[in-house]
Amino acid sequence: MKRIASIVFALALVVCLITVSEQKVQAAEVTVTTPEGLIFVLNEADDTAILKDVSTPLSVTSVTVPATITHETVTYSVNTINFYAFSGCSKLSSITIPDSVTSIGEYAFNNCTSLETVEIPDSVTKLYGNVFFGCSNLTKVNIPATLTSVGVGIFAGCVNLSNISVDSENANFLSEKGVLYSKDKKTLYAYPTATGNYVIPSTVTTIHGSAFRGCSQLTNVTIPSGVTSIASYTFTDCTKLETVEIPASVTKIDHNAFANCDALESISFPASVTNICDRAFYDCDKLTNLVIPSTVTTIQRDAFTDCSSLQTIFYSADADYDIVSIGLSGVGCQFSYVENEDGTVTLTVESVADDMTSITLPDDIGGMKIVEVEGVDNLDIDIVCTDHIFKGYHYLTSGHKIVCKKCGIVDDSEEVHVFENENEVCICGYVPFSVSDTNKTVALTEGYQESNVLTATVTPTLGSETLTYQWYENDVEINGATAADYLIPTGKTVGTYTYSCKVSCGGYAKLVKVGVAKVSEKADVKEDNPTDTPTNPEDGQENAAPKKGDKIKDAKKLAWYKVTKAGTTDGKVGTVEYVKPVNKKKRTVSIPATIKVDGIKYKVTGIASKAFRNNKYITKVTIGKYVQKIGSCAFYKCKKLKNITIKTKKMSTKKVGKSAFKGINSKATIKVPRSKYKAYKKLLKKKGVGRKVKFMKL
Repeated sequence: MKRIASIVFALALVVCLITVSEQKVQAAEVTVTTPEGLIFVLNEADDTAILKDVSTPLSVTSVTVPATITHETVTYSVNTINFYAFSGCSKLSSITIPDSVTSIGEYAFNNCTSLETVEIPDSVTKLYGNVFFGCSNLTKVNIPATLTSVGVGIFAGCVNLSNISVDSENANFLSEKGVLYSKDKKTLYAYPTATGNYVIPSTVTTIHGSAFRGCSQLTNVTIPSGVTSIASYTFTDCTKLETVEIPASVTKIDHNAFANCDALESISFPASVTNICDRAFYDCDKLTNLVIPSTVTTIQRDAFTDCSSLQTIFYSADADYDIVSIGLSGVGCQFSYVENEDGTVTLTVESVADDMTSITLPDDIGGMKIVEVEGVDNLDIDIVCTDHIFKGYHYLTSGHKIVCKKCGIVDDSEEVHVFENENEVCICGYVPFSVSDTNKTVALTEGYQESNVLTATVTPTLGSETLTYQWYENDVEINGATAADYLIPTGKTVGTYTYSCKVSCGGYAKLVKVGVAKVSEKADVKEDNPTDTPTNPEDGQENAAPKKGDKIKDAKKLAWYKVTKAGTTDGKVGTVEYVKPVNKKKRTVSIPATIKVDGIKYKVTGIASKAFRNNKYITKVTIGKYVQKIGSCAFYKCKKLKNITIKTKKMSTKKVGKSAFKGINSKATIKVPRSKYKAYKKLLKKKGVGRKVKFMKL
């Protein structure tokens, strides 16, 4: 029995060793290196290959990735460019990717600083995170129709990327002004333009991580109210970003969200924020004052580390986060605050640096007025707020009633401000309101009938001041004009009229220039179109309807039309062709569905040949729903025409003339009926629309 048992054990051991040996063979990685130095991993199970690496990354300059690799008589299809495959290839300036590739891995082209253009083939369906991270010379990328998924930060650090374009057939993504969005425009994936101010569209509810990373020219950004989280690395390295408007919907600011934003001077957290993650504001050198709402329950390590300019911080007395670990221990002046039952707050000085001579208080703490500052009685320091500077007193307020030596205190609860004259602030610095100087210019034509309202925009300091108004025209008081709004009367003669408003409160008043109305002489229509006078009816037939071929003028739309089918005043509808605008300098033109001239209704069914030819001014046109025919060269060389909306579904190749749209702006957007999208796209390209023109569905 023992002998039999030994034999069985030995056999089992052999089987086990064979199994282990087979597993090792199956797990072995078969690699092939091409003469060009490209290293591939072969998958013998399905005859596919992965481009894994480059043998000489520092010397490669140009690469053509093969579609297949042959090894030992077997041909393998190259379907993946692996993560970090070309990482650090700093001299790589061009690459050709074959149609066999379906995905490109994370950091595949990391810091390929010489790479200028990349053509992503139609076969690619997925781009993993940070694919082109740090490609500082990359200028333009086209997203193919096949792409279904992108990872975070695919263009992070691409500081010269000015445009991300998306194939119009892509069902998942779209590009607007070079910014990459999801098709429904609810997710913003990447912002490449990196200049000036940016207001994120209100449709956006999700901002991908690293979406703005490295946008070194971005200065201001507004985040819409639907966004609930600022993802990790979203604004990292935006070195010129000065202000950010965070909406009340945001609850979390993820790690490194604003790290290295060297120009960020202030940040306002809404009460909705509960979580500030690690290094969220790391190394924000110009951040000076910080108010942390009481709703923030978690601040992670190093959230504010190396914010070297921070002077004052305000945090809830109930907060239990570690001031040292989150990077705020070295701040010059620290205040804790308690929220009172009446919606106000009381501050307490927790620490003050020896070299500080003044403390600047914010306007409020999360919208709550500060009513008292404790712990300053024995400090030789000035408390500075929006309206007052005083020394040695608690900050006691009720409305704007401040305990201040320079103002006359009537009793313990009321204070009288002293104004030396009506155009000066109180001697203590208090002003009851501010007025925005809009200085609006209104351009009118003699005989105008428009209603033009001017408004004195007033912002009360506390919201409860009693204000009075008096309007002036050319420095002469207007009798009865004593409201915040003033309606410019109709029918004023040619000339220039200056309107000002004097706003008063108690002993304080301010005169502000609100607007200027310029009334110009009415244009002579006959001189503008001397040859286009409508056909006059015969004597004794003053009310005769225009005949086919007659030219008529629509006074409402200021356009000339040619009658193509006569109409009548008793209800018979005629048809007309749009000939040209009365004012050739008009920038926006709407070709309506119908017009009504002298009591006769006409459908607008055509646009004449050369109607807008070589027009240097028109930028936007809407084509009505009854238009069937557009003549040759109708919009020929309208170089500023960038926005076209086509409502008609009646156009066909035969009815749209040659070069009708040739020479319009190369980056124009044309909106067409959804049911005609493919047909009109094909039709309009035949009639001169350039290949860069973008088509959208209505």
